[in-house]
Amino acid sequence: MKVLWRNRIIIFLIVILILIVGCGGPSEPVLPPSDPPPPSTDTPIPPTEKPEPISLVFDGTECTLSGPTEIPAGEHPIFVDNQAEYELNLFVRRLLDGKTNQDFLDLQSESGFFFTIPNWVKNSLYQFSPELKTQVHFLDEAGEYVVSLERGFEPKHIWICPPIRVVD
Repeated sequence: MKVLWRNRIIIFLIVILILIVGCGGPSEPVLPPSDPPPPSTDTPIPPTEKPEPISLVFDGTECTLSGPTEIPAGEHPIFVDNQAEYELNLFVRRLLDGKTNQDFLDLQSESGFFFTIPNWVKNSLYQFSPELKTQVHFLDEAGEYVVSLERGFEPKHIWICPPIRVVD
């Protein structure tokens, strides 16, 4: 009888050991379900279109333009790299009455020679941008625009740069 009790105790201990090992110890806590991610859309968000910058370089005798020469109507920053020894003012003017850049060029006998600006040109509005250290021109009307750099002190000078065309 002692052997029988001993066998029962051993079997009982084995069953308890199997139950303890089978449970694997304490389980991880159950977390509440999280919010599902928002549904994906196949429509990409287009990037904000910024105008390509227009840059002018003046070497003291000649003005060159880099960047687009045909631009959409709107605000356009124009950067001037003035390599001359004197200060210049930038002007962007819309040609009126069907006039062309050649008509404007014909008013000047030689580069740098100052002439009276005719009434068939209209100055564009602009604002100086301290953060960009440049002028932002408001070119809101379609047409041909002349670009010039002018020295307003005596003697006065004007250099005509390549034109810009604004399209709708």
